[in-house]
Amino acid sequence: FDVTLSPGEEIRLPKILCYEFTNKTDMDCWKLHNYMHIHYPRKAMPVIYDTWMYCFDYISCENVTAQIAPAAELGVEYFFIDAGWFGKGKNWTKSVGDWEENTVTGFQGHMIDVAEAVRAAGMKFGIWLEPERADPLSDSVRDHPDFYIPGDVEPGRYFLDFANPEARAWMLGVIFDLVDRYGVEYIKDDYNADMVFDPHHTAYRAYHEGQRAFIQAIRDRYPNIYLTSCASGGERMDLSAYTQFDSTWPSDNESPYTQFRIYRDTLLRMPPQGFERWMALHSLTGFEDFYKSFQGSNNVGTQRIIACGDAVWKHVEGVHMSWLKGFFTGGPIGLSMDLNLLTPEVRAQLKEFIAGIKKNREFWRTAVARILCDTPTATVLQYSDIDLSKAYVQLFCHQPQQNEFCLRPVVDEAKTYRLSTGEVLSGKEIAREGIAITHDPWRDNWHSMFEVVLEEV
Repeated sequence: FDVTLSPGEEIRLPKILCYEFTNKTDMDCWKLHNYMHIHYPRKAMPVIYDTWMYCFDYISCENVTAQIAPAAELGVEYFFIDAGWFGKGKNWTKSVGDWEENTVTGFQGHMIDVAEAVRAAGMKFGIWLEPERADPLSDSVRDHPDFYIPGDVEPGRYFLDFANPEARAWMLGVIFDLVDRYGVEYIKDDYNADMVFDPHHTAYRAYHEGQRAFIQAIRDRYPNIYLTSCASGGERMDLSAYTQFDSTWPSDNESPYTQFRIYRDTLLRMPPQGFERWMALHSLTGFEDFYKSFQGSNNVGTQRIIACGDAVWKHVEGVHMSWLKGFFTGGPIGLSMDLNLLTPEVRAQLKEFIAGIKKNREFWRTAVARILCDTPTATVLQYSDIDLSKAYVQLFCHQPQQNEFCLRPVVDEAKTYRLSTGEVLSGKEIAREGIAITHDPWRDNWHSMFEVVLEEV
């Protein structure tokens, strides 16, 4: 609090939210979720396609347009181009801060054609930006040195001085021109650097107030634009970002298991609707079936799905479709892969799943989440409306050995529920007895998800 104010100057301190909790596993995070739904309601959570995990910065008109038709077929609503579309030569990293389309590499000046193809397929076009950072060799730093703060941790990086109204207005003009020129309806706002020392000596207050004003100016001019905050390793994955942006890209690590761990922990401090879930998948075929003596109704055939196990496809890991369907509920869905390498069976399953999410999107827009159980072998999540008329209970099996589980959802004991299993049970029965799930540990429960839906009769 060691800040000197000028006459008439004010400081608006952050809100502090306090509430009682009884569940020590999730600290009754559903109360936080409900508060945010009331005061900061969400837009409908979209389905997004990103080029990054498909081809990183090796983009071209040919390889990107090859993804447009399959993306539209799956139900994608926003199709955006990640880093690599801008720059003044082959090394675009030296042009960070100069947000002009590259005419040497990338689309070679033809990004408008890609944007029009995206719109012709029924999707909205978007781009990746990092307006907060600039390379010291960029034209922006050379032409506007007073608009930037030299990096103190990494001397090779400069930061747009959000505390400077002239700097903000100049960068807003750059972004407005891009939005109008290419018909941009989605922006991924990234932040890939660290600044330790505040040259304004306000503990970053002036900087962050300027950053908020910057984002608000974009919203004021384009009220329907979708803004994603790239979390930079979680540094801006918080309630403040939740109020400014439509959703958050949580991590470049695309492992469905690492993402799930991050998501589970983030539920304690942010509603599920602000957390983007990203898939980076490939289909593999030709695997041998289970031992023939164990084949039965649960035989999964020779097809397998593998997922990126890190941020750069250096490691891969197998993933079950049930796990993907469980994790990718409750928030924006992101696809970043070569969609043409998915088998028709996998594409059909994803299409059906995405259609189901869209059909129930109004429920997911205001659902609150609970963590009912979290152990090394199993995690149980529950999503429900606030009056517990409808609930999705999801059992995520990590590597358990048991073949029986008893789910204990939170229900209204005065209500009667119909389960997706066909049973009709009173709330009192469910609260007293729970819901049993039995399965075959040989085939079913290695990183799999089982779901039970409860609806009030």
